[in-house]
Amino acid sequence: MASKRVLVVDDDVKTVELVKLYLNRDGMSENHLVMKLMQLPVSEMKQRAESIISKIPGSESDVFLIQSEETEVQIGSGAMPLEKIASIAISIKSRDHKAEDLAREFRNGSLPIIGYIRDDKIFFDLRTIFPKDDAEFVETVKVVLGI
Repeated sequence: MASKRVLVVDDDVKTVELVKLYLNRDGMSENHLVMKLMQLPVSEMKQRAESIISKIPGSESDVFLIQSEETEVQIGSGAMPLEKIASIAISIKSRDHKAEDLAREFRNGSLPIIGYIRDDKIFFDLRTIFPKDDAEFVETVKVVLGI
């Protein structure tokens, strides 16, 4: 006799919504925010990054360098995500602070933001920041960097 799985509403609401989107594939990329972020053209993300950076005073100061950089992100979870796609990240390098210290400040802020570190810079990939949160991201950067 085959075992049956019980659908528990509290635990599986997101699964049900995802199945609905899958069954209506035509609207999936327009209606599913993560799908939208994964399909954004790099050129649009580059423009968005430049717009965000323009709102941060002193983005090329003696202390901080804030810039957009082409990156690759991995899609998936578990021990070995397999797929990589081109992306754009906002990177921050400090003359006075280690990237690890900045990362800790961003994680512990009033709006925790988690990035990744490479080449003594902290990176925030725009495929992981919803466009509606851009203004909050800018304000958090200002607070953490004290600018």
